[in-house]
Amino acid sequence: MKLKLILLAFTLIPSLCYSANGTYTGTITEILGGPGHGYTIYLSVGGSVTESCTTDTRYSFQIDTSNPSSSIWVSMLLAAYAAEKIVYLQGTGVCTNNVENLNQVRLM
Repeated sequence: MKLKLILLAFTLIPSLCYSANGTYTGTITEILGGPGHGYTIYLSVGGSVTESCTTDTRYSFQIDTSNPSSSIWVSMLLAAYAAEKIVYLQGTGVCTNNVENLNQVRLM
Protein backbone atom coordinates (compact mmCIF):
# COMPACT_ATOMS: atom_id res chain seq x y z
CA MET A 1 0.00 0.00 0.00
CA LYS A 2 2.81 2.43 0.87
CA LEU A 3 4.51 1.70 -2.44
CA LYS A 4 1.31 2.57 -4.33
CA LEU A 5 1.03 5.88 -2.46
CA ILE A 6 4.67 6.73 -3.20
CA LEU A 7 4.22 5.94 -6.90
CA LEU A 8 1.04 8.02 -6.99
CA ALA A 9 2.86 10.96 -5.38
CA PHE A 10 5.68 10.78 -7.95
CA THR A 11 3.18 10.87 -10.82
CA LEU A 12 1.11 13.75 -9.43
CA ILE A 13 3.86 16.10 -8.24
CA PRO A 14 5.36 16.91 -11.69
CA SER A 15 1.95 17.78 -13.10
CA LEU A 16 1.29 20.14 -10.20
CA CYS A 17 4.63 21.90 -10.79
CA TYR A 18 4.07 22.39 -14.53
CA SER A 19 4.14 25.99 -15.66
CA ALA A 20 3.05 26.76 -19.20
CA ASN A 21 4.78 29.35 -21.31
CA GLY A 22 2.54 31.81 -23.11
CA THR A 23 2.94 31.91 -26.88
CA TYR A 24 1.62 34.25 -29.54
CA THR A 25 1.97 34.54 -33.31
CA GLY A 26 0.71 37.76 -34.90
CA THR A 27 1.35 41.49 -34.82
CA ILE A 28 2.33 43.81 -32.01
CA THR A 29 -0.31 46.49 -31.47
CA GLU A 30 1.33 48.63 -28.78
CA ILE A 31 4.68 49.10 -27.06
CA LEU A 32 4.78 50.97 -23.75
CA GLY A 33 7.84 52.21 -21.88
CA GLY A 34 9.05 55.29 -20.10
CA PRO A 35 10.40 56.67 -16.82
CA GLY A 36 7.25 55.68 -14.94
CA HIS A 37 7.85 52.02 -15.81
CA GLY A 38 11.50 51.74 -14.81
CA TYR A 39 13.42 49.28 -16.98
CA THR A 40 10.28 47.50 -18.18
CA ILE A 41 8.75 47.64 -21.66
CA TYR A 42 5.23 46.26 -22.12
CA LEU A 43 3.80 44.71 -25.30
CA SER A 44 0.21 44.47 -26.49
CA VAL A 45 -0.59 41.99 -29.21
CA GLY A 46 -3.36 41.67 -31.78
CA GLY A 47 -4.85 38.43 -30.48
CA SER A 48 -4.95 36.00 -27.60
CA VAL A 49 -1.88 34.45 -26.00
CA THR A 50 -2.08 30.71 -25.39
CA GLU A 51 -1.32 29.21 -21.97
CA SER A 52 -0.15 32.46 -20.42
CA CYS A 53 0.00 33.42 -16.76
CA THR A 54 -0.88 37.01 -17.77
CA THR A 55 -3.98 38.42 -16.11
CA ASP A 56 -3.49 41.99 -17.35
CA THR A 57 -6.19 42.89 -19.88
CA ARG A 58 -4.03 45.22 -21.99
CA TYR A 59 -0.44 43.97 -21.99
CA SER A 60 0.58 40.38 -22.77
CA PHE A 61 4.38 40.40 -22.38
CA GLN A 62 7.06 42.50 -20.74
CA ILE A 63 10.81 42.87 -21.15
CA ASP A 64 13.28 43.88 -18.45
CA THR A 65 15.60 46.22 -20.37
CA SER A 66 18.25 46.20 -17.63
CA ASN A 67 19.51 42.97 -19.24
CA PRO A 68 22.36 43.88 -21.66
CA SER A 69 20.95 41.74 -24.50
CA SER A 70 17.50 43.33 -24.25
CA SER A 71 18.49 46.14 -26.64
CA ILE A 72 18.60 43.55 -29.44
CA TRP A 73 15.08 42.37 -28.57
CA VAL A 74 13.75 45.92 -28.38
CA SER A 75 15.22 46.71 -31.80
CA MET A 76 13.61 43.60 -33.28
CA LEU A 77 10.24 44.41 -31.70
CA LEU A 78 10.30 48.06 -32.82
CA ALA A 79 11.15 47.03 -36.39
CA ALA A 80 8.35 44.43 -36.42
CA TYR A 81 5.88 46.92 -34.92
CA ALA A 82 6.74 49.67 -37.42
CA ALA A 83 6.54 47.30 -40.41
CA GLU A 84 3.46 45.50 -39.03
CA LYS A 85 5.31 42.20 -39.43
CA ILE A 86 4.20 38.93 -37.87
CA VAL A 87 6.19 37.86 -34.82
CA TYR A 88 6.34 34.75 -32.67
CA LEU A 89 6.61 35.58 -28.97
CA GLN A 90 7.17 33.08 -26.18
CA GLY A 91 7.08 33.85 -22.47
CA THR A 92 9.01 32.36 -19.59
CA GLY A 93 5.93 31.04 -17.81
CA VAL A 94 6.58 33.54 -15.00
CA CYS A 95 4.53 36.70 -14.55
CA THR A 96 5.70 39.88 -12.86
CA ASN A 97 2.97 42.38 -11.99
CA ASN A 98 0.41 40.20 -13.84
CA VAL A 99 2.29 40.29 -17.18
CA GLU A 100 4.37 37.39 -18.54
CA ASN A 101 8.11 37.91 -18.90
CA LEU A 102 9.28 37.54 -22.51
CA ASN A 103 11.69 34.71 -23.27
CA GLN A 104 11.91 34.58 -27.06
CA VAL A 105 11.26 36.82 -30.08
CA ARG A 106 11.15 35.47 -33.64
CA LEU A 107 10.45 37.66 -36.66
CA MET A 108 8.52 35.82 -39.36
